[in-house]
Amino acid sequence: MNVEQYLLIIKGEDKTSEIISYAFQGEKVEITYPNKTYLYAKNNVEIFTNPLDLGDKISLKQGDLLCVQQALKFDTYIKIFFDNGTEEIIPSSALQASSDSHAKPHIILNYIKDIANCVGLSGDDGVSLLTKELNKIDCIPSHNALYAYLHPNTQNLASNDITESQNHTESPQNITPNKHSKYNKSKILLFPFGSNQSQTKALYNAMTHQISVIEGPPGTGKTQTILNIIANLLYQGKSVAVVSNNNAATANVFEKLQNYKLEYLCATLGNKENKEHFITNQTGQYPELATKLNEIQEIQGKIKELNATLDEVFVVQNKIAKDKELLSRFELEAKYFREQIHPQTLPQLKKNLQSDMILHLKAKLESTKKLSLWQKLKCVFLYGIGDFAFYKIPKMEILRAFDEIYYKLKIYELESALNTNTQRLEVLNASNPLQELQHLSFALLQEKLREKYQTHSQPPTHETTTQQNTRNARKIFEANDLTRNPQEFIDEYPIIFSTTHSLKSSLDIEFDYLIIDEASQVDLSSGILALSSAKNAIIVGDRKQLPNVIPNDKIKDLENLSKAYSIPPYYDYTKHSLLSSILEVLPLAPKVLLKEHYRCHPKIIGFCNKKFYHNQLIVLTKDNAESSVIEAIITPKGNHARGNYNNREIAVITEEILPPLKERLRSEEIGIVAPYNDQKQGLQEKINDDNLQVDTIHKYQGREKEAIIITCVKNEIDEFINDPKMLNVAITRAKSALRLVVSHNIAYTNNNISDLIKYIQYHNFAVKTSRINSIFDLLYEANNEARIKYLKYKKKISQYDSENLIYHLIKDILEKNNFDTLSVLPHIPLVNLFSFSQDSIKNTDKQENQKTQNINATKCRALENGENTQGLLNKEEYKYALNQWTHIDFVIFNTMDKSLLLAIEVDGYTYHTKNEEQKRRDRLKDSIFEKYNAPLLRLSTIGSNEGARIESRIKEELEKSRD
Repeated sequence: MNVEQYLLIIKGEDKTSEIISYAFQGEKVEITYPNKTYLYAKNNVEIFTNPLDLGDKISLKQGDLLCVQQALKFDTYIKIFFDNGTEEIIPSSALQASSDSHAKPHIILNYIKDIANCVGLSGDDGVSLLTKELNKIDCIPSHNALYAYLHPNTQNLASNDITESQNHTESPQNITPNKHSKYNKSKILLFPFGSNQSQTKALYNAMTHQISVIEGPPGTGKTQTILNIIANLLYQGKSVAVVSNNNAATANVFEKLQNYKLEYLCATLGNKENKEHFITNQTGQYPELATKLNEIQEIQGKIKELNATLDEVFVVQNKIAKDKELLSRFELEAKYFREQIHPQTLPQLKKNLQSDMILHLKAKLESTKKLSLWQKLKCVFLYGIGDFAFYKIPKMEILRAFDEIYYKLKIYELESALNTNTQRLEVLNASNPLQELQHLSFALLQEKLREKYQTHSQPPTHETTTQQNTRNARKIFEANDLTRNPQEFIDEYPIIFSTTHSLKSSLDIEFDYLIIDEASQVDLSSGILALSSAKNAIIVGDRKQLPNVIPNDKIKDLENLSKAYSIPPYYDYTKHSLLSSILEVLPLAPKVLLKEHYRCHPKIIGFCNKKFYHNQLIVLTKDNAESSVIEAIITPKGNHARGNYNNREIAVITEEILPPLKERLRSEEIGIVAPYNDQKQGLQEKINDDNLQVDTIHKYQGREKEAIIITCVKNEIDEFINDPKMLNVAITRAKSALRLVVSHNIAYTNNNISDLIKYIQYHNFAVKTSRINSIFDLLYEANNEARIKYLKYKKKISQYDSENLIYHLIKDILEKNNFDTLSVLPHIPLVNLFSFSQDSIKNTDKQENQKTQNINATKCRALENGENTQGLLNKEEYKYALNQWTHIDFVIFNTMDKSLLLAIEVDGYTYHTKNEEQKRRDRLKDSIFEKYNAPLLRLSTIGSNEGARIESRIKEELEKSRD
């Protein structure tokens, strides 16, 4: 019978294609087959006609069916015809209502198949090998990780296999827990490889959500996190595949498992050679398993106690690291402040004051033109700040003295907090709880493995005669077992290493978990293929490091495919790696940035933290005030590069940089990063040292050296040299020393490399003669907070609100344009912005005699009276510039060296157009900026398109050469 017109189900089986005809005879149904006729009771026969054609695009509640040629709905059944000629019937109730709110999965899959055919390695028949593997995906179950990725609007993202976790970690917000989950908060997580605050959170997310993301910046323990995830999966009896876009990326994980003697649980598959190597190198024996562990419940209870202790340890440890970093910033900024501002007279402090109190008092003093007797009495007797002689000096110097006092008190407070927290950490770590947690966790894991593999031992063969061999005999698998008995194989080897391209062909089975490492380098086609192989997925990578590389000659074809399929941007192969796509497609999937950094010296990672990671990293390495941690060598003006080769930079490296480094480091501890092979080869020939690695940046990802030397080669900046991801990877290979060799032209134009040079020069206190001072952002931010509190207390809300509107407009502009090294501060005193009194006497401490104080006070009065000590400004301009109430509304500055980029004034229409005195002050301010060659932009409160003006001027200033 015509299977497209009829559906006959006999005793629950579809027999339509075998039947020639049917006829009703009373309570019976006569069914005629080619060779015989049978009578069936009516209740054993279901007959359907006139089906509804559903086409070839259907979605089921239990998952997506792919490779469908046609689907017909026969009342309560759906008959599906597949491309390979097979047929299947399912209940109509299994049909999923379709939604047009998201890209259809079959469209995405077809697009990815065509992408794979375009970029993938082809077989003898001209079809991409990756496409062939993708074509094998004929069904995507709803519990599969790929289903979650292709159906983001329907997922609550709770794990399919949640069984155990900590009782002290909360579930991420906005993620709906799975009411059917087996998750039990009274159970434990194991940490046999150590942990920290971020890693604990990452492990929790991995074990409680179907898809989770771990962003692992360099040196933050990404491998350690993966190892702990694997350990917990083993403890739960789960299988896991660890993959990346190449075998080298996952080799580090396997090596660490080897170090802990857990390689017997692993199968390194992937390409044909890897599979053959594994099959031929099976030992046929288990290693000696751990002895039986008693008192398991007591150990589990102890682990919970240790985790509670370590919660506090991690908090205190991170607080210490943050305070050390902040202390270092304050100490350096205070050094610049004293060098450039020269506070003249410091009062004696007779009482213990908090730093925020000093700024609160300063905000009060700034609000009055002249200090009253009552204010002086309060400062002297209530707060214990100086004596009456101190308050006779010019008010400008009093305010500067308060700034200097703030620095001293803030530094003292940070040092005190560090001392207190360090003592607390010593108490918490007295019994070494982390080491004990690792030991007990590993013991529990070993016990679980003993229980499992003790029952796996094979009976002896004629070749295994000793008692030891009999006890430890293990099945040896053959190559065809990978396809014939994948479940038996995975039960024996629950950790599989492969690549995203070959995982499915290595072992075509649905894993419990999939870990995709270096996911920023994984392309969408192989990533999707890998996701189809697991119920749950952990995506690990770093968007700030090297991406997947798309061949230039393929980009246009790929873009045309995206347009042809009308692909949403978040699934676009040309725009996303698997990592970035997952983050866009599944914004509610829990993600953790591993913040604790263990590799680089604080001065080295400090740049990347500012530039690339928004100061989110917590640096746990030590700064022992070493000299020459970071250095930039700028070659003289001239075109020294010839193509991709620069002999001048090679000479600088071999003659100036390497000799002092080799005095304290071995050759194998030094690495040189060159952007081009020509420069690499030139360096190798000149150095002639096989132990000293010279390589391009792509060879360095995942590695580290004590010292890294970066040669930029080119005379002028270009897109390749300026790539922020390559710069990030290059810098973060260095543990204790970083050297940068760069041309004059690159150094003195605005780009990512010049930002690094600014950072190096600022942190090396390379003070330059300049009429424009540094922006003291820590001081100004604290001053502004105190000022805002004072304004709100005095109910001067309108003044604060008007500033706030412009402030947030500027912030939005900086964020929208990815001006990641720029920041903005409001209400900056003009007297601190420019160097008005370079010939004045520098720092005088509180012990100096009255005569010296009088001399300083006289000089400050001279400045306030407008006496020209530099000859740059006239008397009226000096007097205005040194007035305590003369401020700049906003300054935009470079955070790498705290240099001014642009000052902004916002003029109220009525006040600035009709008030003649204000007009005069505006002219004075304009003249001062012009004479100091400093950029100033004026905005009007009634102006239109002011945001565009700000954005355009910022870009204009960035384009200007620094010299």
